[in-house]
Amino acid sequence: MRVIALALAICALCACDVVQWRRSSYEKTMRKAGLRPAKLRLDGAQVHLWHGGDGGAVLLVHGFGADAIWQWHAQVEALSGRRLIVPDLLWFGQSRSTRKDYSIAHQVRTLIAVLDRLEVQRADLVGISYGGIIAYEIARLHPARVRRLVMVDSPGRVYTRRDYHELCQRFGVKDLGRVLVPDDVAGVKRLLDLAYWDPPYMPRFAARQVLSQLYSSFRSEKIALLHALQQEVLRPTPPGRVRAPTLIIWGRQDPVFPLGLGLRLAKAIGSNVRLEVIDHARHAPNLEHPATFNRLVAGFLRSP
Repeated sequence: MRVIALALAICALCACDVVQWRRSSYEKTMRKAGLRPAKLRLDGAQVHLWHGGDGGAVLLVHGFGADAIWQWHAQVEALSGRRLIVPDLLWFGQSRSTRKDYSIAHQVRTLIAVLDRLEVQRADLVGISYGGIIAYEIARLHPARVRRLVMVDSPGRVYTRRDYHELCQRFGVKDLGRVLVPDDVAGVKRLLDLAYWDPPYMPRFAARQVLSQLYSSFRSEKIALLHALQQEVLRPTPPGRVRAPTLIIWGRQDPVFPLGLGLRLAKAIGSNVRLEVIDHARHAPNLEHPATFNRLVAGFLRSP
């Protein structure tokens, strides 16, 4: 933590672009793990992703934050013995679509098209938060394409309207977009508080850069994604259930999706599921406790 604070202080003195500095560091991490960036054009969509490596395929699906490289940079080296596919979801990072379809179904179709283009018939899926909901739907609708599923602080299809209302009450808002799509420095810092049990220090100048560079693009589209998500996930569960062996990982102190939802999800999936809880973690246990998280995921995915 002191190293990060010192680095930020140096950046402030040098008028450094903190976001670009961190992104450059994360890109080096991705390349060190054998990944390279690419852009795929898929039926009206442009999908940016990092991919590379040998062995069984692993699709990492990020949550409702900036983009894939910010979400998964702490995992790629630990999983570098596999073929990794790390895409930006539509309207995150450099991915977009000409179709004004903000549904989960559209995200699912796009990721299936990515797997098809890369000639991957079957993959392990790791999804966090919003990305976990998408991964769950892929496993439910396309069971033959999923070998193993990892859900991270993501309720899948067990979320209810009451859960959503309680979430809004906890944050004092009527619309979750006010929380997940920040429009000021205070909103950026609140996101850090939601993600981390022990949030890293972020001075105002760095928060302004984060707001400008990571949350200014696709704002209206991200709000539309949240509205579509609310409508889709709160509907009664349609036919089909997850059959793939499933690992659920949860931050014990997650204020977005409390641990009770993880217990409910494990019960709903039923057989062939395991729940692991990481203490002193909130909504981003993969970033706050990468060693523990990576051990759990790598061990689970090594199973035949």
